Amino acid sequence: MFKDDKWLDLGKVYKQLLCKVISVTLIENKFYVTNDNGIFIIDESSFDASINSIIKAPSKQILACGFDNSFGINKIWLLGRDWIGYYDLDIRKFVLVKENFYLKAFPSFEKNFIVADKINRLFFGNARETFYLEISTNKIFHLGMNNGFTSEGCSNIFIDRESNVWFASARGVDKMTNILFTNYYRKDGLAENEVVSIEEINPGEYFFGHNYGVTILKNDKYCICH
Repeated sequence: MFKDDKWLDLGKVYKQLLCKVISVTLIENKFYVTNDNGIFIIDESSFDASINSIIKAPSKQILACGFDNSFGINKIWLLGRDWIGYYDLDIRKFVLVKENFYLKAFPSFEKNFIVADKINRLFFGNARETFYLEISTNKIFHLGMNNGFTSEGCSNIFIDRESNVWFASARGVDKMTNILFTNYYRKDGLAENEVVSIEEINPGEYFFGHNYGVTILKNDKYCICH
């Protein structure tokens, strides 16, 4: 942690963080850190591991987490290698939603994600494979090249104000609207096919981060910055 112009090695302070950190997510001014030991809540003055005594999941390892406040419930979605659940922040309760599947690991750098939209869908995966869970039916669907995607997996997912789902991958950007897809490539105007991050700067104005520059998409026009 960086504070007051100094770095603090949290692994030396809290033994639970000695093993490799898998993900770090900022939720309401607190860092949610996951690793093979579970999930830990950190801010500038506190360290909380008590959430792990409430989470009764098939395994301790948590690959990713994501905040969701749809349907009037403040919850944190949790992704394991073979399970999905959520922690209700209001009543401090864990609910196991799905198990008996297996998310393959990416062979080199593994960045996993779990993102909920506002219409009862949950997207999860990594650069190797991507899925969505239809919460109403508890069914998992694979999202890949057979569905019109440019890649089998993705590095990042962003959901905009209109509930469009944007998938960034090493091969470009895919946009999904109610299970309809739009593909974006370098030939369409992107600076590069490989996209590592997405952000909506203003309504309808999107920022795509690449390895060697950025692309801004607004009113179907591209602006490239290096």
